Amino acid sequence: MVNKGDCLKVKTTTKDDVFGTCYYEVVEVGLPSPEKGRKENDGIKCVMLGGTGPSAWAGRIVHDSQMKVGMEIANGTTEVLSKQSAMGILNGGLKKRIDKNAPGEGVRRPSTGCVEMG
Repeated sequence: MVNKGDCLKVKTTTKDDVFGTCYYEVVEVGLPSPEKGRKENDGIKCVMLGGTGPSAWAGRIVHDSQMKVGMEIANGTTEVLSKQSAMGILNGGLKKRIDKNAPGEGVRRPSTGCVEMG
C-alpha cells in the first residue's frame, strides 16, 4: 500500500517505444477506484516528477489504484521510494537516454508526446 508523499519508480512499457523510467509522487489517496466496475476507494492521484524516455513528462497527473500498483510492485515494474531518494536520482544527473535505432527518436514530438510514423 502506498501513502501520500511516497514516490514511485515505474519502468515504462509502451509498445514500440524507447523504454525508460518515470518517477511519480503520490499526492492523494482514498479516491474512488479508476477501473470500471470496481467500487473500492483505493484510487490514488500521482504527479510525474520526471524521468527518462519519451514517456517522461514532468507535471503529468496520473490516476491509478492501490490494487494495480500492488500488482506492478509484485511483478517488479514499480518500486516505492522516499521523495528524498527520487529527487536525489532526478537531480543527480538523470539524463534521457536516446537510442538512435528506436522508432520516433530524433523526431520532435508535439505536445501530445505522440509521433506519427510513416
